[in-house]
Amino acid sequence: MLNVSFQRALDRYIGGPLCIGYSFFHGAMPPKDSIKEILVVRLWTLGETILTLPMIKKLRQEFPRAKITVLARNRNKNIFKYVDFVDEVLLFEKENFSTLLKMRGHYDLAIDTEPYLRVSGLLSRFLAKGQIGFDHGARGRIYSEKVHYYDMKHAAKVFCDLLEPLGIKYTPEKLVSLNVSDADKTRVAAKLMGLTKKPLNETKLIGMHVSTAESAEYRAWPKANFAELSDMLLAKYDNAFVLLTGTEAENKANNAVIKLCKNQDRIINLAGLLGFPEFISLFSYLDLYISNDTGPMHLSAAQGAKTIGLFGPNLPLRFGPYPVDNKTNFAIYHGDKLPCSPCINVHLGKFRKCSCIKAGTAECMTLITPEEVCNLAESIL
Repeated sequence: MLNVSFQRALDRYIGGPLCIGYSFFHGAMPPKDSIKEILVVRLWTLGETILTLPMIKKLRQEFPRAKITVLARNRNKNIFKYVDFVDEVLLFEKENFSTLLKMRGHYDLAIDTEPYLRVSGLLSRFLAKGQIGFDHGARGRIYSEKVHYYDMKHAAKVFCDLLEPLGIKYTPEKLVSLNVSDADKTRVAAKLMGLTKKPLNETKLIGMHVSTAESAEYRAWPKANFAELSDMLLAKYDNAFVLLTGTEAENKANNAVIKLCKNQDRIINLAGLLGFPEFISLFSYLDLYISNDTGPMHLSAAQGAKTIGLFGPNLPLRFGPYPVDNKTNFAIYHGDKLPCSPCINVHLGKFRKCSCIKAGTAECMTLITPEEVCNLAESIL
C-alpha cells in the first residue's frame, strides 16, 4: 500500500486539476422521489467512518426502498458489516477498478462524506447522476449540491448536514452502535476471564489505546504518561486490570508502555489477540476506556462505554467522543494554551508537521498530566 503522504500528494497534484476540468460538466440533482440507488463515498479512517453512520442510518429511514451502497477501502470496509442499513459495500481498490469503470452514472445520487479528498469528488461525479459534497476547494465545483463544512462543530453533525439538500435536517443524539453476536461477546468474556483469572463481576476493566493512526502520530500522549496513569489506577483499585488495545502492529507500542510500569502484573497487552467483532464486543465489558484521538476512541463511544479522549493537535469540539457530555464521554484538551493548536485541520487536508515536539510528541499533549486523567477516571469509576 502506498504511504499516506504519497497518497495525499497524488490526490492534491493530480486530483485538483482533474476536478477543475470536471467542473465544466455539472450533473443535476434528481427529484427526491426518483432516487432508487444511493452511493455514500467514505474512503478514509476508522474514526470518521464511525462518525458517518448516524447520517447513513437517517438516510435509510428517509429512503426505505432505496438501495444504499458505500464506496470504501479495505481499511474501513469492516465497519459496514456490523450495521443493518447498508445494502452493499463497493471497494475502491485497484483490483476493482475495472468494475468501477463500467459503472459510470450507475447511481442516482452520490453523497461524498470525505472532507477534502479530490478523488472522492471525482468518483462521486463519475458514478452518480447527482452529487452532494462539501463546498471548499477545487472539488467543491463539481457537485450538484454543495454544503458548507462548519469546522467549529462536531464532525458527526457536519456529516448530517449533507442531508440538507434533500430537505432533511438532523442532529444525532448519539453514535450508532455496531451489532455483534452473542457468541462474539461470550468468546471475549471467556478470553478476559482467562487473562485476568477472575470472574468479570469481580474486576474493574480499564481499557487504554496508546497508539494513533500514522497520519499524525504526534497526537499521541507520551508512553511514560500512560505507564504512570496505569500505576496510579492499579494502586487505587485492587481489583482493576489495565487492558492495552490495538492491532498486531501496535504490539510494540503497548509493550513499551508495560516496560515503563512499576506494576506489570495487572496490565494486559491485547494487541493482535482480538478479531474485529471481538474488539467491538470488548467495550461491553469495560468500566472505562482512555484513548488518544483515534478510531478506537470513537468506537468506544459508539458502543456506549465510558470514554476519555486525550486531545492536543486536534479539537474535541470537532472530534471528541460523541457526544462530549461529561456523563459518558469526556475530553481533556489544553491546546488552547499554545498558539499552534489545532495544527490538524482535517477538512482542509492539513496535517501540518508539529513544530513543538516535546517528549516525542506534540507539546500540547504533554500539558495533560497523569494526575489530571487519574482524577477524572476516579470520578467516573
